[in-house]
Amino acid sequence: MFKEIDNYYFFMRQTEMFSDSGELKHYKLKINDRHGIYGAINMPPELLMYHRDDELDQLEKTYFGNEMSKLNEAFIKYDIMELYKIEFERIKNDDYYAYVFNIKYKWNHCNANTITTTVLSSIFILTGMIIGIIAVL
Repeated sequence: MFKEIDNYYFFMRQTEMFSDSGELKHYKLKINDRHGIYGAINMPPELLMYHRDDELDQLEKTYFGNEMSKLNEAFIKYDIMELYKIEFERIKNDDYYAYVFNIKYKWNHCNANTITTTVLSSIFILTGMIIGIIAVL
C-alpha cells in the first residue's frame, strides 16, 4: 500500500510539472484538483458520412487512439506511462461531436477510500496507545 501511495504522489508531482512546463496548453489539456488531466478530442465531421454504426464506432476509436498516442511522448518524458488510466465518453449531438477524456492515476491494489480508512484507523490506534500510556503514568 505504501508503494501505491508513493506512486500516487509521484504521479501528482509529475502532472504538476507537466502543467507548469506549459506542455498541457500545447496539447490543449487541463489539470483537475485531483491531478488528473482532462481534455476533448473533436471528431472530424467527415466521420459522420459513414452510415453503419459499427463502421463509425471503429473509425471514431481509431481516430481517438491516434490522437491520444500523440501524448505518449510526454507521458514517457514525465515517466507516468505505467501509472495512468483513461476514462472517456463520446458526445454526439447537434452542437458537438467529440470524445471527452480524463487521464487519472491507476490504483492497482487500493484506492483513496482504503488509504483514508487505513490512515484514520492508525491515528485512532496511536491515540488510544498514547492515552493508555498517559493513564498508566
